[in-house]
Amino acid sequence: RLQSFVAQVLEERVRLQERIGSFNGLELPVQGFEVDELKDAELAANELRKKWDLGIAPVANLMGVLEDHFIHVIEVDASETFDGISAVARDSEGNVLAAAVATRRGVSGDRQRLNVAHELGHLTLKLANEVDAEKAAFRFGAAFLAPAVQLCRDVGSKRRLIRSEELLYLKRRYGMSIQAILF
Repeated sequence: RLQSFVAQVLEERVRLQERIGSFNGLELPVQGFEVDELKDAELAANELRKKWDLGIAPVANLMGVLEDHFIHVIEVDASETFDGISAVARDSEGNVLAAAVATRRGVSGDRQRLNVAHELGHLTLKLANEVDAEKAAFRFGAAFLAPAVQLCRDVGSKRRLIRSEELLYLKRRYGMSIQAILF
């Protein structure tokens, strides 16, 4: 049901874009990053940030960044077992027309941001058979939101202890849960 709903919304948005002539081309390498092992997912996130000229600072408005790059963000009413889904619209020749990420409405901001970045990973990663798709997408999402270079600058690379106040600061700075930052 959710897949059908997201497909319908994406089709409607593509038709609308075509009618008003606002489509400048999808700025997303759909399955464009090869992932042979999990660490490649983090490299892919860094490459996409570079391609989109995002630098290494935290992304303040993730939904805005995606929509600026013609990736539709769709909020859906769903059960708590649903976190997100991604979709691609193609023309009759298989060319990519549009992409979307869907997330459940009413989820906390930090969880929603990671879910959306995770779905972005599903759209961009081309996984080798032995790579776990969910682990790779979460690795991509976390690296997209909190690049290791910047996180190490914020925390330091030789720490043995981090205080709860610092974790709360990082949570606000990156828009991620403390659990995700620690992981």
